[in-house]
Amino acid sequence: MGVLALGLGLAGCKKKADKKLVPFTGALTGARIMASKDLVKPFDKWERGLAKLEAQLGKPTRIKGNDHAWAVVEGESCTYVEVSMEDGARYKKKGQMVGAVQSPMQVTKKDGPVMNWRDCLAITGVTAGPPEDPNAPAPPGDGSVVELATLKDVAIRGRSKWKGARVKVRGQYAGTSTATSGSDTWVTVSLRVNADDQESVSCTLAAGQTAPSATVGDDLELEGVVGIDEWMSMGGDASLKVSLDKCEVQHAQPVPETTPAPTPPPVRPG
Repeated sequence: MGVLALGLGLAGCKKKADKKLVPFTGALTGARIMASKDLVKPFDKWERGLAKLEAQLGKPTRIKGNDHAWAVVEGESCTYVEVSMEDGARYKKKGQMVGAVQSPMQVTKKDGPVMNWRDCLAITGVTAGPPEDPNAPAPPGDGSVVELATLKDVAIRGRSKWKGARVKVRGQYAGTSTATSGSDTWVTVSLRVNADDQESVSCTLAAGQTAPSATVGDDLELEGVVGIDEWMSMGGDASLKVSLDKCEVQHAQPVPETTPAPTPPPVRPG
């Protein structure tokens, strides 16, 4: 009887250990995320580890490659946690396993590292810049020149079409800067729409290119690869800006000087 009871006890323990974990289906909260600390550890079996996390947090807010993340915004705070999946073979283990585990973190827009705030928001689907416009025009396929004002507008709205595209751009020359690191030198030319433009577009020249012989305000045509860069203020607000890389100077044209009309001679009374 004692042996049988022991056997039944062991069977009961095994049944309890093998109990299937059910994903949480309620509203995700920052408190639930913070309570997930130490729920899984590196080298845990991935299937079981993910089941534990989903039982606590529900399905991941975002899956990006092997990275699984949960995040929620509540008032002025954003709480998140990230866990990665690794191939156990890299560590002489069988199957998939838990890799890097980021401890749950709660951040606000005003307190803590700004990048953590942006990372948390990105998990929830909030990104910098306006929503992308599927109807925004694509870069010209015939090599025609794009005016700088147009580039700054449509490249942001249609960024998935423009990022990485090589285009010709025309604007006003706003200046040149040079940076060096060891034996490497980078020359950056800035373009503006007009004298009132407070946000110039930088264009890093390709190797072998020299800065244009131009005066501020001259019309300048450059060809380069479009970049979409995220800029962040100290307050945590992010915006998107256009840049150009691997640029080649196509044409520099001084702005023609306007000759004032001659003053007519005074009319003497008859």
